[in-house]
Amino acid sequence: MTSISDDFTQSTDEVLVKLAQAGVIKAENCIFERYRKTVEINAATFISNFATYCAMASLEFDDLFQEGLLGLLSAIYSFHEEKNVTFRTFAAKCISNSIRSVIKASTRKKNTPSGGVISLNDIDIPTMTSLEDKIISAEGTAILYDFLQTELSALELSVIRLYLAGISYRDISEKLGIAEKSVDNAIQRIRGKLSRFLNENRS
Repeated sequence: MTSISDDFTQSTDEVLVKLAQAGVIKAENCIFERYRKTVEINAATFISNFATYCAMASLEFDDLFQEGLLGLLSAIYSFHEEKNVTFRTFAAKCISNSIRSVIKASTRKKNTPSGGVISLNDIDIPTMTSLEDKIISAEGTAILYDFLQTELSALELSVIRLYLAGISYRDISEKLGIAEKSVDNAIQRIRGKLSRFLNENRS
């Protein structure tokens, strides 16, 4: 049992992340509420700057918003203070990489548009220092993103996307036609898979 107050509004990001990694769901939820606007801004920026790519891949704002939430989830469970970078910077990079990855993956097998279209590599949200860019490996976050996409079952991916969008267990169960207990079991499996993956890939 934790003796820490359920009111985490005054807690730092780093404290909340440690609690979330330890299994405190309310701390995880607090992080998502704190960073929801950041995810929205990222999704809107990519929609605006890469309209042609997104249209070609049939990706809308909600799609990128959910992918950004997946990036935030990966940031929570892969963040380590010893990397000497703030969680805010790390999370922003993970969110951006996650959204960029889904756009690239969705257009990979299609004809690449040409004629004045902005390259997917021409935008970075947010601006970061060179030191932070070295610490936060785009390749590393891409690997974790690929893990989420390949190791989660179709049901688990559907559940986590709805859950990260703030939908209740009850509403998720109704949307997917499964029991609330199955929703909870799926989320626990996802956390277990993430934990095992991160333990196996710690540097």
